[in-house]
Amino acid sequence: MKGKQSDDLIKKWVSGKVTRAEFEAFLNSLEHPEKAYSVEKSLRKYFDSLLSEERGKKDEADREIKSLDASDHRKKG
Repeated sequence: MKGKQSDDLIKKWVSGKVTRAEFEAFLNSLEHPEKAYSVEKSLRKYFDSLLSEERGKKDEADREIKSLDASDHRKKG
């Protein structure tokens, strides 16, 4: 399974749209070291994107809180 194929399959899997045949192909690919490595890279890429997305949400929330604090402080001062 090549990188693009495993990327696409993982996207389908996490969205609940993978077929039985695709899932079986995914499992079978884990038995071959070079294919398994491609799947591992795709999983790591997906996981990193989730972490990055969450980090972005946290940063945005932190900015909003600081903005509200600054606004509240100006009203009091």
